Amino acid sequence: MSHKIHPYGFRLGQNPKFTWRSRWYAEKDYKSLLAEDLKVRKFIDGQLPNGAISHVEIERKGDRLSVEIHTARPGVVIGRKGAEVDRIREELKKLTKKDNVRLDVSEIKEPDLVAALVAQKVADQLAGRIAFRRAMRRAVQDVQRAGAKGVRIRVGGRLGGAEMSRSERYLEGRVPLHTIRADVDYGFREAITPTGRIGIKVWIYKGDVITSSEAKEIEARTQKAKAIAGTAEIAPPPRERRGRGDRPGGDRRGGPGGPGGGRGAGGRGGAGGGMGGMSATGVTAGAAGGGGGRGRPQAGGRPARPDAPAAERTRPVVEAPAEDSDAIVTTPVETAVVEAPHAESPTVGDAVDTAVANTPEAKEPPVNAPTEGEIITEGPGAPEAAPGGDA
Repeated sequence: MSHKIHPYGFRLGQNPKFTWRSRWYAEKDYKSLLAEDLKVRKFIDGQLPNGAISHVEIERKGDRLSVEIHTARPGVVIGRKGAEVDRIREELKKLTKKDNVRLDVSEIKEPDLVAALVAQKVADQLAGRIAFRRAMRRAVQDVQRAGAKGVRIRVGGRLGGAEMSRSERYLEGRVPLHTIRADVDYGFREAITPTGRIGIKVWIYKGDVITSSEAKEIEARTQKAKAIAGTAEIAPPPRERRGRGDRPGGDRRGGPGGPGGGRGAGGRGGAGGGMGGMSATGVTAGAAGGGGGRGRPQAGGRPARPDAPAAERTRPVVEAPAEDSDAIVTTPVETAVVEAPHAESPTVGDAVDTAVANTPEAKEPPVNAPTEGEIITEGPGAPEAAPGGDA
């Protein structure tokens, strides 16, 4: 639990992108030579604090010592006319007690893709009392702009001068630390502030590294896929679509209405006439609409009800004379349907009389009603007697 490993050492021997930064072999003097390498790296970092040094590689062959400095500022490391390089070389001879010391300087083309340089940049900003969140966001943006697929930055310590130390981190993209083939660069730096030291860790993911065996396997698969594709049958060309004029029955869409105006009832339902319109002086009926199309053909105009009056079924066409000539012209206006006039609606009094007449009491004859042929002699219905005579 909570065991951590350096991303660079985790990929040594498995990923061809990661090689040893100290290349030498010793059986008896291994301990002293390892301590000497640590002293050389610490000395160079101390002598060139502003040199933007990412790492130092050391190689030993017999009594010869070769040191290669990878930096983003070669001018600072070399100095004017190589004076700085000569000075560091003489200091290394004294430190290692060897006369055969070679010092080389290599320039880094993309400093924003080197984790150690990104961490150093954040550390310099924190030492200059810049807000840690602002420095982290700026570093993440620079790394993403340089073309990295993922970046993670973690700072820990008394951030912002707080009494309690804590850690903050920013993550953009993906950083697969458990993938051995992934090219993940790691860097660590410390910022010295008035409230204490703040540690900065940076992980940058640049993509996957394909080994030679994997490259051969991928190439074999590609060749096999090409061979299979070459022997496959050629698909027939797509069939050309017919024009709308070649359809049986004409165009699927219905044509416009006739001279009387209105939309055609044709279209997808078949041939049909216009719905009719309103002329300047009367009502005009639409002529037959466009034809063609799928569906059940319909008669021209809207069908009339069987029980409709003659005035509604006939729908005569009324033509209005033009102003400057005696010719008869038809003027379509808007589509409208004029209904035949209906009988007048009964009044409230008629409705009451009809309801009273339909009651059972009104239908049954009265009890004392005279039968046919009987003469009424008394009562309200009796005839009046002539004065001075018998009834």
